[in-house]
Amino acid sequence: MAEAASINFQQIHSAMHAVNHASRGTPPKYLLPESHSLGTFCIHDDEGEVAKRLEEKMAKASPQAKAAKGYSPLWEGVLNMPNMEEGERKYAYMMRCSDAVSNFCDAYEKATGHKVLRADLHLDEGHINDQGEAVLNPHAHIMADRTDERGRVIKLAPKQLREIQDLAAQATGLTRGKSAQETKRQHISHHAYRSLAEQGRVGWRSELEQLKEDYRQEREKLKASGTASQADYMALKKALEAKTAQLEAVKAAQQQGEKKAYWRGVVVGKTAEKPQSERVEALEKFDKAMQDPANLQKMPEPPPESKTESKPRSRDDGQSL
Repeated sequence: MAEAASINFQQIHSAMHAVNHASRGTPPKYLLPESHSLGTFCIHDDEGEVAKRLEEKMAKASPQAKAAKGYSPLWEGVLNMPNMEEGERKYAYMMRCSDAVSNFCDAYEKATGHKVLRADLHLDEGHINDQGEAVLNPHAHIMADRTDERGRVIKLAPKQLREIQDLAAQATGLTRGKSAQETKRQHISHHAYRSLAEQGRVGWRSELEQLKEDYRQEREKLKASGTASQADYMALKKALEAKTAQLEAVKAAQQQGEKKAYWRGVVVGKTAEKPQSERVEALEKFDKAMQDPANLQKMPEPPPESKTESKPRSRDDGQSL
């Protein structure tokens, strides 16, 4: 499904949640069925290092760093992977993706001074198309310690951040995507990307439930340690609030995607009897208008029943719905 090379980072606030998701400790409900999945692969096992580093480096962080909104010494990147080529054997494809992840990790460490702690390849997400074929959303989760031995963040200049995107393109063989500076768009998290990539049908509720369960377990660990301070509990609470806000943003993005799909379907229906050139023109006009979020905001909300039923897809309008 990936069209352009890209890696986007989010700071890690809960090692348990990050590793549990990457390792499939608790398999999410949105995964492809086993008959269509290529599975997951641990390219680099952290062997508990993510949790250990997070605790150690948070202890070394300055009060100013800890006070910063969303601060964490660790972050996690989601790296887009190439699609399987026509005629390519599954094993060869899996090895190609594994090599790409390993090569990127090596290049990333050399370019940044950061230390990769864990890397997982996910070939078990996507959706089933109308022909009953799996359309993969191939990607890798890469967790890294972005601090030095003293616990200070090794900051990256804009030029270095662009270089990381170049490294992603070189490792995966995908075309270098445009920067946010060029597109004027903000990067979205992996959760938001997945909600769009899987036709807006994401189990964000189950993600939220899992996040709350992780928080409960982390809180119990703090309590059992006997050495946790009020600041530790507050930091954990802040991490939960930040992740909850992120998932709420996913929900909003999903609803906006469904709203756009509904009204696009209306355009298709209204122009069904018109010549193909007029149908294509109408859709192009609609898509151009929807590039402005304000226009989508002005559109009425779809009727309730439209949110549970799939709109019929036109097969002759010359556009991808």
